[in-house]
Amino acid sequence: MAATRSVSSNGQGAYRVPALLTSPYNLTIEAKGFKTIRVSGVMIEVNQRARLDLALTIGSKSDSITVLGSAPLLNTRTPR
Repeated sequence: MAATRSVSSNGQGAYRVPALLTSPYNLTIEAKGFKTIRVSGVMIEVNQRARLDLALTIGSKSDSITVLGSAPLLNTRTPR
């Protein structure tokens, strides 16, 4: 049975995910302006208080510009 849990960290980066079952977990850590981190196979045991320290790195700066437009229609009725 797969499930997703989302949590947020506090100002110091600490976070808690209570009531997890014993199992390996895949984590995805995201923050605006930083690269996404993915960690697979983090094993959680019964009555374990796990700690996982990760460092976010600044993401690459990129801009995307989309230009939409069309050519004006040609007037074929009145000469200019």
